[in-house]
Amino acid sequence: MKIHLSTREDRRQGGQILVVFAGSMVLFLAVVALVVDLGFVFMLHRQEQNAADPGAVAAARYIPSGDSAAMWSAACFMASQNGFTPKRADNNASCVAGLPADDSTLTVYWPPSASAVEYAGDRGYVEVTITRPHHSFFAGIVGLPTITVATQAVAANDTGAAGSSSLVSLNPIDCSAARIHGGGGTGGLYIYPAAGVPAGAGGYVQVNSICGDATGANDSCLDGPQGGLTIAGGTTLTSNTIYIQGGCNENGGSVTINPPTAFDERAAYVGDPLALVRPPRPGDLATGVCPVGTSGTPTVPNTCKLSGTRTLNPGTYYGGWKVTSSGTTLTLNPGIYILAGGGFSQSGGTTVAAASGRVLIYSTDAPTCGQAGAPPEACQGIIDFTGSTTLNLRGLDKNSPCDPYGTATGCPYGGLLFWQDARASGTTNDKSIDLEGSGSLWLEGTIYSADGDVSITGNGLTTGCATSGSTNCAVVQIISDTWDVGGAGILNMPYDPSKFYNPMLKGLVR
Repeated sequence: MKIHLSTREDRRQGGQILVVFAGSMVLFLAVVALVVDLGFVFMLHRQEQNAADPGAVAAARYIPSGDSAAMWSAACFMASQNGFTPKRADNNASCVAGLPADDSTLTVYWPPSASAVEYAGDRGYVEVTITRPHHSFFAGIVGLPTITVATQAVAANDTGAAGSSSLVSLNPIDCSAARIHGGGGTGGLYIYPAAGVPAGAGGYVQVNSICGDATGANDSCLDGPQGGLTIAGGTTLTSNTIYIQGGCNENGGSVTINPPTAFDERAAYVGDPLALVRPPRPGDLATGVCPVGTSGTPTVPNTCKLSGTRTLNPGTYYGGWKVTSSGTTLTLNPGIYILAGGGFSQSGGTTVAAASGRVLIYSTDAPTCGQAGAPPEACQGIIDFTGSTTLNLRGLDKNSPCDPYGTATGCPYGGLLFWQDARASGTTNDKSIDLEGSGSLWLEGTIYSADGDVSITGNGLTTGCATSGSTNCAVVQIISDTWDVGGAGILNMPYDPSKFYNPMLKGLVR
């Protein structure tokens, strides 16, 4: 018996199978092509990284001298030692004299570009990038004849510079992210080099916000109704240079800027210089003892309620502090104070001073924050000294140990005064720091809240700044999401990097 399979229906089904098989083969080959090309892209990226990393480290050797030409030469040399003969982006010449450039390009950014994120704009770092096109073997079939491969490396040679800016607003988009105010024609902000600090060494204002950018850079404070920096009417501002990504606006007119040429709009973005600093942990310190009432614990936070004349010792206070009556005087013995939940608040005038030493006040969450049944004071709270009759605080001494972190050679948090934890659960308001001395104001150190607002107001008069007359004094550096600074009188802000936090980094960081 013969079986015949060559019917018309059978032939139709066989043709359909052939079409499906051919289409599947095309798809399979396209996938294989992409896999092969992506494999080559990965290999090229690895090769570029092996050249960019030592190039950035070599270039960083010349950061202290500021020799940008030497940075380019050093990065070029290391690229040539690792299989590349790139073209220099600055002059289109080959990195290796006498040899034609290959199809790669080397770029040195000092200070680093915005793509370096937290290191952007910091002259203690240098960025090296290598870019090379990969001419695809098979990916051109699906419309990718060339795949550009770019690799970045960032290296540090920061010997402890606190940064050249006195005021840094990190917020990238908000209008009035930075605000300066003063009362009447004599009020405002005066930033100047402290004794022994060379003129032009720092004291800058940096505003990252792009608000007000639409009208273009005119390097003045007349950009219209909105800007990243807002200066209140009747205010005097004295600063070395004011760098703004966007624009500046006057709110009420009659603003005096010294010098009038201080503005630089469309300026570069600057990253958070403290983003990688490891913060203290609540469990690292002994539990703080509240001088009255019940002290909070890691499992049962309880706000320490203060009145009268009280002295506090370093430690972790679970539930924070609250001043409950006017006329309260607080003295802080030297060391680190962690407010694990609750923050600091007050309902009346307060005198706060450090007892013959320096302090760091750090606000974060208690371990029970967010857990079922946890009280509100378990979570991060605002640091609010507004209304204090006297405020006299100085950041940790960088040359003295700070238990339990410090050694005989110094304190790793030296120069820090206030710090709101940006990674804690609090809202932007919970991460704010409000400081006001209505009688007298003396502050020294770095004030840091990358995700909150910092407000400093000096209303009364005190002495001590190296200027003529009796004035408010804030020898501080503010690094925060937004800030608002000023005073009814002149608020003096001497630029003295020896009083600020000095991050120290060397080698490859990105």
